[in-house]
Amino acid sequence: MSVDNLLNFNGVNGTQVFTDDGDSPLTFTATDATPVLDTSEKQFGSASVSFDGNGYLTSGAISIPDTWTLEGWIKLADYSGNGTRQYSFFGFRDLNNGAVSNFFGIGLSSARYFEYYDSFSRITEGKAASLDWTHIAITCDDKKIRLFVNGTQQSTQAASHVSTADFSNVSFEIMAASNSSVSEHLSGHIDAVRFTPNEILFSAVSHRDFPFSEPTTTTSPPPDPNDNFIAGEPIVLDSVDNLPIKFKFDGDFVVGTGSSEGGGPETDPTSTNIISGNVKKLGLPFGARVVVVSVGVTPEVVGSGTSDDITGDYSIDVYPYVSECLIYVAPDYGNEFTADAFVGAGQVIHPTIPNRYIYVAQAGGTVGGVEPTWPTEGQIASGGVTFDTVGLHRPLMNGFVKPVVTPI
Repeated sequence: MSVDNLLNFNGVNGTQVFTDDGDSPLTFTATDATPVLDTSEKQFGSASVSFDGNGYLTSGAISIPDTWTLEGWIKLADYSGNGTRQYSFFGFRDLNNGAVSNFFGIGLSSARYFEYYDSFSRITEGKAASLDWTHIAITCDDKKIRLFVNGTQQSTQAASHVSTADFSNVSFEIMAASNSSVSEHLSGHIDAVRFTPNEILFSAVSHRDFPFSEPTTTTSPPPDPNDNFIAGEPIVLDSVDNLPIKFKFDGDFVVGTGSSEGGGPETDPTSTNIISGNVKKLGLPFGARVVVVSVGVTPEVVGSGTSDDITGDYSIDVYPYVSECLIYVAPDYGNEFTADAFVGAGQVIHPTIPNRYIYVAQAGGTVGGVEPTWPTEGQIASGGVTFDTVGLHRPLMNGFVKPVVTPI
């Protein structure tokens, strides 16, 4: 997976250095000279970008494909303003059309709802806006648009509009005016804007993206039961390439090959034994399978779960195990290829003979009766299904940590 543009907005308070950490970085300039980095408000890292209602960021001309994901975090300062379409947050402007309103991206409607609009026409409207940090994403699949707020697809209106924009010559804009009134800008903060071409990272069924590039796992204290988020400063741990621990996969569950010193589960637990932390990919929160492995002569899995797609947080009760653990983050390996089987759109499969790649179905259909020769790049057709080739990152194993034991 290639993240072309990643704006973390980390830097010195009050500066206008908007660094793009993506694979194909762009130069973003501030119009009206008011957007600045602000260390007092941030969702991730050390700062966010602050807008006071008078400026915006824009890139030079670029070309983007017909399939992509655009996402970021928004915290509004207020809802004031005027106009039929009050504000935009981030998106693209068709430079082949001279109209100022020819913007397609995420914005805020006059009714204070998050929305996606194309050339100043509302396509889909979603959850009412708030003044808290909110994750917003749009996906474009062959110009079919969908809007997600905090990972949930919004379907107030049909989200299958075919865009009329020309994607071959656009500018990437953040907090630009959405319609013909150039004075309509927003007051608030934006953080962690990410543009991923040729990938759909969210869907109505599951909004996890696949861990095609290696994530980073951190561990942290367990969550306060009265808090919705995991607190504490994380400790970043290094990954290792090889560990003398073997696993087998049984359906959707990871099964260890040995037995641990922790003993089997008890009928009536006497404590919660929590391993918690955070998973990130390319500096942003990431949803992935997390497995806790015991340490010993015959290690085994003592707990498993998934990190949250929006926050990256995980919390796993490994009761009754109380000793040191390793934390294992696994890629989505999918199902083994089965001849003449039906696969759904976005489903992951792997070859019967592992080759360190997985294959993602572009659309649903029935695969062929003979397993194809799997490539290491590009696409491969099997029966009525075309698959994209995706390389697997190595699984991460981090530790050592002990669970935090809290008597019940």
